[in-house]
Order: sequence, then structure tokens, then C-alpha cells
Amino acid sequence: MAAQPGVTEELETLVCDRKTLRGSIAENETGAARFIAQVSLYSLSMGVAIAQTTYATGAGGEIQALRQLLEAVELEGVLVQSDALHAKRFSLYLAQRNADFLIAVKNGRRKWYQLIPDRFTYGRRAPWQTSHREVKRGRDITWSLRTMPAPEWVVKRWPGSATIISVRSHGIREDQPQVETRYYVSSLRSGAKALLRTIRQRWSIENSWHWVRGVPLREAAHRYREFNVVQILATLRSLAINALRLDGFWSINEGITALAHDIEGLLRLMGWKEPAGTPSR
Repeated sequence: MAAQPGVTEELETLVCDRKTLRGSIAENETGAARFIAQVSLYSLSMGVAIAQTTYATGAGGEIQALRQLLEAVELEGVLVQSDALHAKRFSLYLAQRNADFLIAVKNGRRKWYQLIPDRFTYGRRAPWQTSHREVKRGRDITWSLRTMPAPEWVVKRWPGSATIISVRSHGIREDQPQVETRYYVSSLRSGAKALLRTIRQRWSIENSWHWVRGVPLREAAHRYREFNVVQILATLRSLAINALRLDGFWSINEGITALAHDIEGLLRLMGWKEPAGTPSR
């Protein structure tokens, strides 16, 4: 890996995405919530889920589900991004498979979460910094990134870590003020601009995956409550997005419009080929 302040080559990026399936939340005998979560490996470059599975409360967990998906994928030279893989054993697993990682440090692990912000607040000045302003679609946001080498205690907690990162976003979104700071640990030794670009690309999944499922494919509108039906419909939505994207439709709305009344086009999309010798019409 390149050393700061150089810029590494663009890496194939897989985002580990977890989503509680709409309609699957219910109470068990003790009154606690139970649900089904869908875990996907989303390719940023292709715009598709290359692997996907589900798990029910009490029958597994996110890390176990992701390990199952990642075992079937070649990870050498790949960047794996996640919001929840804090476990020491998981960052070690990725490092052992020659994968880079970018892990968001969430507030749930209070001790480790606070130590990293304190490092940026009270420690030495971050040697690598950059910023980028984004103005489009009702938002005017400035992203400011600071990064420094990972201290020894971070490396012990997340084996393979090379840098700790602070990203502050502030500005206006849909006429509402927005200020948020996120923290990350990463094995990347990229330059500050490359790191900020990578982190901003991570959030593109909100529009290219979550919004597409919820609005054009109407996941947010369905009212099904039976567990098997919820899982089947979620899988079908993923298959529909994958098929349209691989056929050249990045915009799912455009794909739906183009194929809604094209039976032959829909059959072709699903891999159907007209048998040889069929009389032409």
C-alpha cells in the first residue's frame, strides 16, 4: 500500500449493507422485538448486490452472515466498507485475506468511540487534511476530512489499521441545517483527497440502492407481514435491480419505463432465448 501523502489506485469497493426488512418486525413471547435483516455485499462500481442473505433475530448475527457471504468472494485487493464490523476478529480476518477495510466507529462502543474523537481534539494536529463542497439537488454541503496514522491502541483493537479518520459534513440539506462528524478506522494509506472521495462514494448507496428499493420498487409501501413473503419480495427486488443494472440501466425508473410493455425485452432480461427453429413472425 502506498504511504501518505500519495494516492493509491482506485480499488474495487464492496459495501457491507444491513437492512431490517419492512414488515418483519414483531414481538416475541417476552415482548422483545424480533425481525429479519437482509445483509448484502454491494458493488459500488457495478451498482448491484453480488451476494445476499438474511437472518432472523436469535438465529444469527450480522458478522456471522457477512462472513458467510465474504467466504465466497475473492477479496485480495478489494476495499470492504462497513458500518458495524467493530470486532477485532473481523478486521483481522479481512487483513488475513489481503483486503483493505474502512470501518465506521459507531457510538455504540462508547469507550472506543470517544477515544478516537479525543485524539483529533486533544492530540497533535492531523497531518493530512482536505475538504470538498457539494452543491446539488437541494443540498449545499461541505465535507472536511482530517486523518492521521493509527495509534498503537487502535492497531491492537482493529488489526491491520493504518489510519484514523474524521469527516465533518456541514451545510444545508432541503432547507435544513446539517452538522455531523463521523469517525473511521482504515487499513488504507491513501492521500486525504482519495480517502474523502472513497468515503463520499460509500454514501451513494443511499440513492443507488436504498432509495431505489423504497420508491421505484415500492418497498416502502408494501404491507406484507408474513416472514417468508417479506424475504421473497426483498430478494426479488434485489434481482430486479441487478438485472436492470447489468443490462445497462443505471436508472431503475428508466429501465421500468423501457420494459414495462416489452414482453420480449423482459424475457431477454431474464435470460430467455427463443428456441432455434422457431418460425419468425
